[in-house]
Amino acid sequence: MTVNRKPECFEIDASPYAWLEDRGGELTLHGIIDDATGMVVGALFRPTETREGYFSAMNEAIQQYGIPLGIYSDRHTIFRSPKETLTLEQELAGQTATDVRRFPIINKSRPEYMTFSQNS
Repeated sequence: MTVNRKPECFEIDASPYAWLEDRGGELTLHGIIDDATGMVVGALFRPTETREGYFSAMNEAIQQYGIPLGIYSDRHTIFRSPKETLTLEQELAGQTATDVRRFPIINKSRPEYMTFSQNS
């Protein structure tokens, strides 16, 4: 099912945890939330936090809801090279992605970018 409105921003993150309790080891949940609605639009488990995990979850979200105008993420090096030096203007313009440069990637750790999940 495809939604008629274009998503504005997706918030992406991953959480390692013993999701299966005593039935298995630790897994990492890669999740994508529509920042405007708080709706989960993509999610999957992988053994560890990986770029492939994010891309698979993002593919699921885009297939169902369309391409977002931007993406909120943390400063994980999956999204940003630690060697990359950007000006404040470049960072605010979203120039922090490595493989996903067509999306503005917004660092959600900056206080001016408080997101749905951080406000709840």
